[in-house]
Amino acid sequence: MEKIPWPVLANILTIVGSFPEILRLLLVCKKWKSIIEGAYHYVTFQGARSFQLTPWEIVIYTSLRKFREGWKLTSLDLRNVNCRAENLAKIIVSNPEMLKLDLSNSFCDLVSLWEETLKEMEISNQKNHKLEELRLTNVKGSEPIRETLAICFPNLAKLYIGNTSTSWESIKILICSLQKLKILDISYCFCADGLNLKELEESLSRTSLRAVYLDACDIEVLNIFKRKHIEIINRNIESLLNQIKSIADLELLEIFLKNGGDVNLLSTHQNSPQKDFIMRNSDEELICKAFQLMIRYNLDLYQNNNTYINSSIGKQLKKLFEILLRCGADIWPNYGSHHEHPIVLATKSNDPSILQLFINYNYQKQDNYLGRTCNPICSAASEENWKMFAYLANNSVPYFRCPCHKNILFTDSECFDTLLNSYCYLFTLEMLYEAAQVYVRHLNNKRASMLIEIIAARQGHISEKSILANLSIIKFGKEIRLPLMVIAAESRALRILYKLTEKGFDVSMGDNTGITALMSASIKGYPDVINFLCLCGAPVNQKDFSGKTALHHAAKNNQVEAIKELIKSGAVINSISNDGFTPLDLSIRDSTSVLKHLGAFNGVRVQVAEPDNKDPYSFF
Repeated sequence: MEKIPWPVLANILTIVGSFPEILRLLLVCKKWKSIIEGAYHYVTFQGARSFQLTPWEIVIYTSLRKFREGWKLTSLDLRNVNCRAENLAKIIVSNPEMLKLDLSNSFCDLVSLWEETLKEMEISNQKNHKLEELRLTNVKGSEPIRETLAICFPNLAKLYIGNTSTSWESIKILICSLQKLKILDISYCFCADGLNLKELEESLSRTSLRAVYLDACDIEVLNIFKRKHIEIINRNIESLLNQIKSIADLELLEIFLKNGGDVNLLSTHQNSPQKDFIMRNSDEELICKAFQLMIRYNLDLYQNNNTYINSSIGKQLKKLFEILLRCGADIWPNYGSHHEHPIVLATKSNDPSILQLFINYNYQKQDNYLGRTCNPICSAASEENWKMFAYLANNSVPYFRCPCHKNILFTDSECFDTLLNSYCYLFTLEMLYEAAQVYVRHLNNKRASMLIEIIAARQGHISEKSILANLSIIKFGKEIRLPLMVIAAESRALRILYKLTEKGFDVSMGDNTGITALMSASIKGYPDVINFLCLCGAPVNQKDFSGKTALHHAAKNNQVEAIKELIKSGAVINSISNDGFTPLDLSIRDSTSVLKHLGAFNGVRVQVAEPDNKDPYSFF
């Protein structure tokens, strides 16, 4: 149950009783197998998009035995879920007593679904299905209506296909085939161009249709419906919400919903009417009562959850915000949206009471964030809002590196000492290590030393190599694979090198090419650093991944003083690299004479001529 917030589950149980008809789960995937199979009392099932997966990766697993055997579903709610046609068809046919199927806002090939369902019915020798209500609102893609739909579900009494690409021709076929159809919602679907009005009127003569939801239609079509005594309802959730100015007006909304109006129909521009309602009203009590009413009639809190929550935070509507959380709206940003994460938005509001609501519902945990979004502590620190930063930190809100901001330890602010002294527990080893890399490179001895102290204290059994590997995986900054010793050596930071060796950092550790601190100092030509590292036990003849020693690198970069210091410390003068080169082979200018004077010889690759006009003894 770790992914189902207990307040949400408790609220559901309060509404529907201890043996509920509805259990709303936040995700349909293998992780829920044990929970689902243990929930034998529950007869409906809802899945929602996951913050971890793209919609196309979420599927219904027919391997769940309860779907096929243990459960006798009367209602199946799969809004927002990616349903594989073949799997969903098996579930539908395995539950012939199912009365309601809701696929609003889902990602499913409906044409394939009806074909697969018909095949499964033929295989199981099933004559018909008892499904009475089918909702396909806002489903995009190919036209959802085919003759096979009517063959599969001849008992359909309510059909909602608003905001889909349904044509009048398909509607005519349905009306002819579905003799029990009473309510049909075709809002925002089509135009009547090319419609054979005579055929439509004949079709309506053979139907039980009582009401049709239409946003607008040709006057001749409307007259045909009226002659057949079919009620034309040209209102929808958008138009009704536009009319609501006071609490008294909510009665019209309740009548509309009670009579079968679709609360989840989006506008023609795919906008949420509910979000627009929040934004244009200032009466919080009116907004809250309207949402409570719509939630009672199954408002989809997942399709526009981020929009509703962010709008309530942006307008400081705390009561509405709490209603949304209490009724199960999750806080994961929808894929494809560019909305700010709700907790980050709450942080920017500078109102701790809004943040406290997230904390009350245990929504501050790291698993409620997407990898591409910011987190509240990072947001507070980047804006130097230390009041909110302290509030978040003191309430155990985790800090982790986000792609929107740099590591908050990279700061010119005087708060650095406070961050490390009071809140160092917030930072992972990788974050501390990345910050240490920066301050070592910039020769900030004080901050680098503070970070090295903390890293050494927390490192325990974790090796520096492991930290670097993790840095590489999560792609922190630039030059992420450089050990602190290597950075300090190439920066000639002797005090920091002393601190690192004092704290037990590995003096022989190399970067991802095998370059060690000693090699870095040799490349730069720092004899004092070379001397210090050798005294601290750095292996003078250690090779990088190409087989070169520190002496190879010093010779290649014409670092004469470095060559002399390495030779003093015991460097093998004729060491051969993987390519067969000795230091002399790689040497240039002055270093060539020094090496020859010391007895170096060429390897198998090249012969280097002694430079003219140079006295080898002048180097000593």
